[in-house]
Amino acid sequence: MGAFLAKPKTEKNCDSGEGNGIKYGLCSMQGWRRVDMEDAHTCVVSLGPMKWSFFAVFDGHAGKVAAEICSRELVDKIEQVLTDDVLKGLTDSGEYNCDAVITQIKKSFLNMDAILRKELNTQGDRSGTTCTAILISPDHFFFINCGDSRSMLVREDSVKFSTKDHKPTDDDERDRIVRAGGLVMTQRINGSLAVSRALGDFDYKTDQNRLPTEQLVSPEPDVTCLKRDPDDQYICLACDGIFDVFSNEDLAAYISGRIRVKDSLDMVAAEIVDTSLHKGSRDNMSVVLLTLPACPEINQEAVDQEKKLDEILEQAVKETIKECREVNPDMYLTLVDILNEIQRKPWAAQFNPLLPPGGGLVSKYSTIDQLICKHDPSGRNDD
Repeated sequence: MGAFLAKPKTEKNCDSGEGNGIKYGLCSMQGWRRVDMEDAHTCVVSLGPMKWSFFAVFDGHAGKVAAEICSRELVDKIEQVLTDDVLKGLTDSGEYNCDAVITQIKKSFLNMDAILRKELNTQGDRSGTTCTAILISPDHFFFINCGDSRSMLVREDSVKFSTKDHKPTDDDERDRIVRAGGLVMTQRINGSLAVSRALGDFDYKTDQNRLPTEQLVSPEPDVTCLKRDPDDQYICLACDGIFDVFSNEDLAAYISGRIRVKDSLDMVAAEIVDTSLHKGSRDNMSVVLLTLPACPEINQEAVDQEKKLDEILEQAVKETIKECREVNPDMYLTLVDILNEIQRKPWAAQFNPLLPPGGGLVSKYSTIDQLICKHDPSGRNDD
């Protein structure tokens, strides 16, 4: 939904924090798509009287209002789960019933959707939003997903769990859509909406004889409870602007490499966003990274390898610019020109083995572009 811009908006919104043994870093970018940034997020490291945390990424569509409201208000509904239900269900040993927590999380989404309906009707707004989120207790992860944003858990540098996207073409989703009187055409509901579960989107929730979970678009999330493991390293929450261009495995490989090189999580998140843009993402992009006690620390060997890679790339860019200028002093050198040249020459054999796993040369496009500006400033005019 929404038109592409003539030029991507590359300004980033980054943040970081920590608490309850969790560190987080986030980054978002508007990119090519839409007049407004329609993504939003929530990061609350300390939730309720117990050591619980809540993080979420919202990917809005047909406007930004639904995502913005949910990013502010859903966490309050989640916190009510803890105060009203979990605490009352505590046994003498301090345990809680995971199934009861899951049930209450789903109820909180239905409550949020009912409140959202009133607020959007008041504003005359027709937007909707997906949500991928995680509620973290000292013992469990509650992965929450509604729509086609995604969360994944990485342990020992491998993806151990990933949420499932909700698409109209899925059998269960299609069955509900058809029962509600809709069709799935061109992989979309009635040929229009590409997600089958979302908050908002009330144009697809008009049948007063059906429950909220029986409408063309359902606001009910899937919730999965996983026991925490001492070897859990990190969790990634991101919108489809990231996962459209990264597979789970490639993104995990890329993150696992970058956290051994960068000491700032929001910087790693920013590199994910930049790389997604260069890999061809045409959507808004948002990512939240959560590192856990077993997350790898900075690795000096990896840092040295990154430094060597950047030195080789700088030399390759300098020599390529020099050669191009000798042929045509007035040539406007683009990033694509330089990339094509350095990959055709012996430089590639030197830098290819050093490139970040999961990211490849694409993940160094921003670095290369900066090097072009540094060594050929008179030849660049991006206005």
